[in-house]
Amino acid sequence: MPDWVWFIVSPIVLIGYGYYRWQQRKQTRDDYAELAHRLGWDYAPSDDSLVGRYQGQPFDWGRWQKAEHVFRGEHRGYRLTAFEYSFRMEETDRHGDERTERNFYQVITIALTAPKPFLELGPRGFFAGVARSVGWRAEETGDARFDDAFTLDTKDSAFAGAMLSDEVRAWLLSDPRTGDNPVRINGNEILTWRQGELDVSDLEHRVDFLCDLLDRTPSLTA
Repeated sequence: MPDWVWFIVSPIVLIGYGYYRWQQRKQTRDDYAELAHRLGWDYAPSDDSLVGRYQGQPFDWGRWQKAEHVFRGEHRGYRLTAFEYSFRMEETDRHGDERTERNFYQVITIALTAPKPFLELGPRGFFAGVARSVGWRAEETGDARFDDAFTLDTKDSAFAGAMLSDEVRAWLLSDPRTGDNPVRINGNEILTWRQGELDVSDLEHRVDFLCDLLDRTPSLTA
């Protein structure tokens, strides 16, 4: 095949692929807008105001952050926002070559009635467990079973104690959703997140998890 053919074929292939990707994104936006309409929610393809609004994992990583596919609405009497957060990270592959890769997270937040002290709660990972076993201590509740299962970070121990009552700790220990739903209180919002692109089939049970937690914690809704 003559070399000049590639100079013709390559741009056609690239343009065709670009158009295909554009059509895919447009279809996704249209589908999400239709879903939001059925639920009585609002949908926006993107919202720059959500970039830089939060701190901690995963919001402190990477560059060229985006907040896309933003849903806003009401569920069980709570005002929620769900969106896809992404950023680019520079990574080195096994050959030593640098490349950039976009990382995606699904984020769900629910508005609180008033700002609350910072608090983060999540399942205790391996390294946190090792650190604890050799004497390093983060914030703890005094409930051995709970403290063995969860890591707690807060700037207000009294607030954490009121929120994590005996009933709430027992519920968190028994509910399997806590395994992949870390919780953070960020001012006047409570949020959870997981790695991966936004998936509408995955939203409801995670929103319900936050609602179930709020129903059990009057200190957050007062």
